[in-house]
Amino acid sequence: MPHAGYLLKPVSPYAPPPAHPLKSTISYDYLSTADEVCIKRWLSNRLRDSGSALPHMPGGFPFHYSVDGRGAGSLSYEPYEFCEEISSNVLAMGGPPRRYWATFSFTNATERARSADHGPRPHSSSQKSKRYMSWRAYIAVRDMSYSHTELRTSTFLESVKSSLNQMHLVNLPLLHVELDPAVLNTPYGHLLKNDPRVVLRAMGVSLDKGLPVTIKLANSSHLRHILFVGTDATGKRHLLHTSEM
Repeated sequence: MPHAGYLLKPVSPYAPPPAHPLKSTISYDYLSTADEVCIKRWLSNRLRDSGSALPHMPGGFPFHYSVDGRGAGSLSYEPYEFCEEISSNVLAMGGPPRRYWATFSFTNATERARSADHGPRPHSSSQKSKRYMSWRAYIAVRDMSYSHTELRTSTFLESVKSSLNQMHLVNLPLLHVELDPAVLNTPYGHLLKNDPRVVLRAMGVSLDKGLPVTIKLANSSHLRHILFVGTDATGKRHLLHTSEM
């Protein structure tokens, strides 16, 4: 992962996030293990290719640019979301035609907290929970655990099936990256805001290891390092990478 002294290379411009594809154009399929492996391998490679990582990434990624009424642009930390279609040639060979969309989202708990500052405040700082910026990606797929057995005698079978296809969907998580906003106040934070590869590669690590990754400051006034920490299903934390400020 890049550090503060990393020599920046030109990065291709990214288009603003498009509108969500119409629901009628999305075919929610059951996801086989073979397709899941292929999709994760494809996405892992894309996240490491900064020249063409994700065509629909917003300008200013990992954040995004916004333009006010006077046409002046600025970097925005407001939430956003965009979709990437997964080409059929990425998937495992054989089987019926199928189509998937990967959804990428950015949320900013610090912005939500700021808008709610007029509400009741904690009595002490120890009661305040840490608020992170967060990037996630997932695929919406049909829930294979749902059974249609009880519906086989229904005279409205087709219409009921159609409703079920819309109702019984699950989001398959692909990756999750969190950022301590305090990092943005360091030289490394300047790099992170100006080079999308920092968060893209953290996304790749999260995807490959199957762990949420947190980018945070070292808990020591003597260490000027940025830590990349993974958290497994048991809550145990693993140091994945360190970078100097």
